[in-house]
This record gives sequence, structure tokens and C-alpha cells, in this order.
Amino acid sequence: MIATSKPAVGYIRMSTDKQEDSPARQRRDIEAMAERNGYRITTWYEDHGLTGTESANRPEFRRLLANAKNRRFEAVLLSEQSRMSREDVFDAMQHWKQLRDAGVKNLAKPDQAKLAVAIRQTIASITLGIHDAKCGKISYREITGTLEFHPAFGIDPIEIPDDVLGQRRIWREIGELARRSKQPIHLADVCEMIESPDPSHACYHMRREQEAGLVRKVGHQGGWLAID
Repeated sequence: MIATSKPAVGYIRMSTDKQEDSPARQRRDIEAMAERNGYRITTWYEDHGLTGTESANRPEFRRLLANAKNRRFEAVLLSEQSRMSREDVFDAMQHWKQLRDAGVKNLAKPDQAKLAVAIRQTIASITLGIHDAKCGKISYREITGTLEFHPAFGIDPIEIPDDVLGQRRIWREIGELARRSKQPIHLADVCEMIESPDPSHACYHMRREQEAGLVRKVGHQGGWLAID
């Protein structure tokens, strides 16, 4: 690992002798993750033969949390999120909050099924709506949304940014592509950007870009250039 990589620690927990949970396998996963994300493992914390449902009885895990408060590293890497905790989501959130408050990231291989359960236990509702918005000279209807959490978390509702749900992100990215490109952009470029094989979708977005005064057409089939 290069010298400019960020300091991180690896946490390994094994409650049984099952081979798939072996420390060696977890260590390999964590080292590969560190390599991909630009981290170097400075310390390993390992709790063997200890369940993930009783964090208070895991000495290495408690030591990890204590050292996180002292900001000795930037991230905790795990082979999967359940290695940190198998407690219910409310108890597990306390550990995540401790790390977040210390400015420490928590990285683990994604587990989609467990993530879905955590989301159901965390989010009370998602409300979607529509409002009037503008992008350049374009006036349009923008989809908006709000996340509401279960009261036990004590978290205020969070507005979902327009860029996540609406068209504005696409138009901004197309405009940025046109500005960066030394050559005109074409429908095939836009299709690739919006991940659609249908040229009519790309045509729609480029027409709106023209209406907003963000790009100009070059000839009949010459593509589009950004307007400075």
C-alpha cells in the first residue's frame, strides 16, 4: 500500500468454528477492501468465540470504540456488517453513532438482505411530491421527497434532494459533458450517460438543454456544443 493511503483498522469477530467465518477469510476480505478504497490497516482487533449480540462482553470491540474516540484511525473495515454487531438495529445504531461522532467511517461488504431489514426498521415513511422548478430557462415539474424515521431515533424528517429524484442531475451532467468535451457530443454519448438504449430519451434531454440555452446544435447531424 502506498504511503499516502489513509490509516484504518480491521475488526474480526468469530463466534463459531465455521470455516466461512474464519479469521483468515475475514482478514483477506478486509485487506482486499483496504486496497480498493485506499486504506492501510494499522491495527487488527479480533474477538474469537464471542457472539455479536453482546457487545459489552467483547473486549477488543470495546477497545476499538475507545481508540476511535481518540481519532487514531479514519475507518473501521469489516468483512461484513454483522461482524460488528448482531444486535437489533437500535442497539447497533449506537455503535455506528459513536464512530460517526469520532469521524470514523464504517466500511463493510454490502449485505442487501440485511440492509433491507435495517431500512424497514429505521424509516417510517417515504413521501413523494411534485413542485415547480427551473434549470436555466427551463420551467418544469420536479419530483421531491421526504424521509421520516421511526420516533425512537429522534431524527427530524430529511428532504430528499431534487437531484436524486428529478431531471436536474441529468441536465447538469449533460451540460458538464458538453463543456469538458473538445468535440460535439452526440445522441450515443447521451444514451450512454443516461443508461438508456432509446435515442428518443436522449433527444428529449438535448431539446431541453437547447431550450435552456446550455448547448447549441452543430449542423443537422453534427451534435451539440456547450454555450459559454
